[in-house]
Amino acid sequence: YIISSESTGQIAEDFESGAISPDWQLVHPTGGGFNWVITQECSAFGTGNYSMKFDNYWIDAQGNQDEIWLDKINVVNGSLEFDVAYAEYGVPYSDTLAVLLSTDCGVTWNELWMKGGDDLATAPDNNNAFIPAASEWRHEAIDLTAFDGGEVIIAFQNRGRYGNQLYVDNINVQTNFSVEDADNSKWICYPNPATDRLWLENDQIKIASKWALTDLLGREIWVPMNIQAGKMEVLTSSLPAGQYIIRCVDNVSLSKIQFQKQ
Repeated sequence: YIISSESTGQIAEDFESGAISPDWQLVHPTGGGFNWVITQECSAFGTGNYSMKFDNYWIDAQGNQDEIWLDKINVVNGSLEFDVAYAEYGVPYSDTLAVLLSTDCGVTWNELWMKGGDDLATAPDNNNAFIPAASEWRHEAIDLTAFDGGEVIIAFQNRGRYGNQLYVDNINVQTNFSVEDADNSKWICYPNPATDRLWLENDQIKIASKWALTDLLGREIWVPMNIQAGKMEVLTSSLPAGQYIIRCVDNVSLSKIQFQKQ
C-alpha cells in the first residue's frame, strides 16, 4: 500500500553508458577549455567498465578550474558519495579535486570537499600516465543535510597543474522526496520493485485521467499505460533500473507514486 510518507530516492551515475549524461554540463569558470571525459581504462574497484577522467598528465590546465555540473537536485536529509583515484606525478606537478555546491543557480558556491596532492592520492607517485588498479580507489562521503529543502547544483572541479590522471566514479546522491496523497486514500501498487510491468489500483483512477512517469530529476519518460476504472497497468520493461515517479497530470488531488524498477 502507498500512503502519504517520505521515501528515499537516489540519483546514481556510474558512467556505464560510456558517455556523459545530458543531466551533466561542462563548465569553465576561469576560462579554461579542457573537459572531463569518460574513459574505458578503468572503473572503481574493478566493478565496471567506465569511469570519468580528467587527464592532467597530458593536459596543462595551468591552474584553471574545469568543472562538470549536476543541476537541479532537491536535497532533503541527503548525502553525496563517490569513488576517486589519483597518483601524484611529483613536485611541483600536483592537481586538486574539489566538490562544490550552489544554492543560487551557480552565482555563489560552497566548497564541500577539497583534496590535492598527497591528500588526494590513492596510490604512490607515478611518473607515467596513471591508470589505477582495482585496489587503488577510495570511497568518499559528504553530508548534505545543511542544504535541506532547496534545489542545488553540485560540481566536480579539477584544478589542474600538469600532474597526473584523475578519476571519479559511482557518484550517488541520496535524497528524500515526498509521496503525496491529498485525500489519504490507500493505493495498491504491485509489484514494487517492478520488472516488466506495474499495477496501480485505487477507486479514484478514471479512464479519462492523464498520467505521466518521470525520473527523479523530473524528466518525463514515455511508457505504455493501460488505464481502466480503478486500475492501471504501467509497462516498465523498457525502463533502466532506478527510481521513478508516476503522477496524475490533470487532477492534483490524486497521489504521486514512487516505485523502483529492477
